[in-house]
Amino acid sequence: MCILTGGPGSGKTTLLSELATLGYQCVPETARAIIKLRHKKGLSPRPEPLDFAQQILDEDMVQYERLRDHVGPIFFDRGLVDGLAMCKGAGLLTQVECAKRLQNYAFNKSVFIFPTWPEIYRQDNERDQSLDDSRRVYAELSEWYLSLDFELEVVPEGSVSERVAFVQSVLVRE
Repeated sequence: MCILTGGPGSGKTTLLSELATLGYQCVPETARAIIKLRHKKGLSPRPEPLDFAQQILDEDMVQYERLRDHVGPIFFDRGLVDGLAMCKGAGLLTQVECAKRLQNYAFNKSVFIFPTWPEIYRQDNERDQSLDDSRRVYAELSEWYLSLDFELEVVPEGSVSERVAFVQSVLVRE
């Protein structure tokens, strides 16, 4: 189980789409799906932070369980560990509670983290954060994953195919 994480608008979803076209099992970002559904219902993009964090974590756990027995790499656009970070940030869980919950879910120790890349950053209907927000999220997630003893594989800027090649080269090493 592989995680793609980082600041908003850094190319995670684009890379995930390319990995899917290459036949990899991929799981899209839960937060974007929730925001998109809320837009369709005429609601504000995001529920209150506590509710949003809990919704994301709940759906991320469902997605993980659905694929638990899958053979081969699975790529999560954010996923459960980011959901736990949101819950911790919203005050729903402590660091210790997050680490304890994570014991029930196996992920690769190497996490693909995408730094903020201003040249490709764009806001859209589901991404309402600013470029500064993207930088802040990247820094917070870097610290979060390191605190949980993950190893960060910083995905370099480059074409989608170059980024895919980087990810595949890390998979071969593991």
